[in-house]
Amino acid sequence: MMSLTEAVVGALKRGNFEAKDGDWEARNDALLECTRLFSETGERLGKGTTLPGEDYFDAGTWRALRLPVQACLKDLRSHLVREACGLIVAVASACNGEDGQPRCGASRDGGRMLLREVVPTLFELVSSGNKTNAKFVDDAIRGVLRHCRFKQLVGVAAEYSSAQHKGKSAHVREACARYAAELATVWGSAWFKRHDDSLELLEKSVKLLLRDPSAEARAAARDAYRAYAAEFPERKDALLADLDDRLRARLVAAKPDHDAGVATAKKRTFPDQCQHQFRAGDRVRVQRAKTATVRFVGETSFSTGLWVGVELDASDGKHDGLVAGRRYFDAPPHRGLFVRPAQCSLLGDDDTAEVATASKLACEHKRFLGDLLDLLQRQLADLAKFEGLDLSRTTAADFSATARRAPHDIRRILDTHVSRLRAVPEHEIPAPAPPSSG
Repeated sequence: MMSLTEAVVGALKRGNFEAKDGDWEARNDALLECTRLFSETGERLGKGTTLPGEDYFDAGTWRALRLPVQACLKDLRSHLVREACGLIVAVASACNGEDGQPRCGASRDGGRMLLREVVPTLFELVSSGNKTNAKFVDDAIRGVLRHCRFKQLVGVAAEYSSAQHKGKSAHVREACARYAAELATVWGSAWFKRHDDSLELLEKSVKLLLRDPSAEARAAARDAYRAYAAEFPERKDALLADLDDRLRARLVAAKPDHDAGVATAKKRTFPDQCQHQFRAGDRVRVQRAKTATVRFVGETSFSTGLWVGVELDASDGKHDGLVAGRRYFDAPPHRGLFVRPAQCSLLGDDDTAEVATASKLACEHKRFLGDLLDLLQRQLADLAKFEGLDLSRTTAADFSATARRAPHDIRRILDTHVSRLRAVPEHEIPAPAPPSSG
C-alpha cells in the first residue's frame, strides 16, 4: 500500500516543479492533490480513525514539499500562490490537534519542519502589499496560528511589528496587530506561560504597535492590548507602565474599536469574490479545453477562498461532487471537478455544441493514448526482462507467448477506443473547415 509520503511525492512529481518553466496547470493540480491528501487525513483522524502502520506524514513529506511550496508562494501567478496557501492551512490543520500540538497518527512534528520555513515567506508577502494575494496569505497565516503552536511564529510576527526592522509597510504592521490579538486569545496563557521568551516578544510587539505611526495599526493594536490584558491580567499593569500617560489613559477608558475593524474590512475586496459571478446551471469552459455545467459556487471545507464546482461533459473529473466526506453537488462518477473562478469562462450559445463535442473527443483521445502508452511500457519492460535472461526453452516459450499476444492487446485497446467514439453522436462531431479556395 502506498504511504501518504509516497502519495505526496507522486503528486509533486506529476507537477514537474523541477522544470524551470513547467506547466502551471500541472503544478496547480499537484497542489490541489496534496491539499486533498492532508484534508482527508485530518478528517479521518478527527473521527478517531487511525492510519495503518507507518502511513503518516514524515520528514520526507516536508523535504518534498519545501521547495515546491516556496516556489509557488513567490510565483507571479496568483492562483499558484492561492493553492500554496490553501495547502499550508491543510498541513497545519491535519497534522495538529485542537491543542495546537502534533496529532498522533498524522505527523510526529505536526508539520513544523515545513511551517517554520514558509511562515517568514508569508509575512514577506503580506509586507509586499500585493492586494491580489492579500486574502490568501492572510488566511494562511491565520490558519497556521489557529492550528499550530511554535515559537518562531511569534518571533517573525515581532520582527514585522517594528517599522525599524522588517515592518516597513504599514499594512504588515496592522496585520501583525491582528495576529497579536489572536495569539493571545487562541494560544492563551497555558502556552505562553511555558514560553516566557515568546510572551515577552508578544508584549514588546503590542507596545510597539500601540505607538505605531499608522492609525489603522494603532487601532488594531488597541484590540490586541485588550486581548492580552484579558488573558494575562496580572501582567497588564507592567505593560501600561511602559506607555506615556495619555496613551495609558486612553487604553483604560476606551471601548473595543469594532467600527474601525468594520471599516478596514470594508476596504478590502478580493478578486475571486467581485470579478467572477457564476450561477448553478451556467455552461462554462474549464481549464481551457474542458466544457462543463456549473453545479456549485461558494466556499468549501477543503481549502480557502471561492470555488466553482462543475459537472464535466466528459469523464475527465476527479469525483462525483463528494470531496473529503462532504457532498457539494451530485454528478456521475469521474465527472465532478472543483476549479477557481479564474479558471472558468462562460460559453456562448453559438459555440456550446461544437466546443462540448470537441471536449468529449479530447477526453476520449487522452484516455486512449494513456491506455496505449501504459501497454507499450509494459511490453517494453517484458522485452527488457527477456533480454536480461539466459535463454532456455522455458524463457523462450514464455516470451514467445507474450510476443504473440502483444498485437491482440493493442487491437483490444483500439477496439475499445472506437466504441467510445461511437458513443459520441455523429451530428455532434464538428465538421472540418472547408479547404481554402485561395
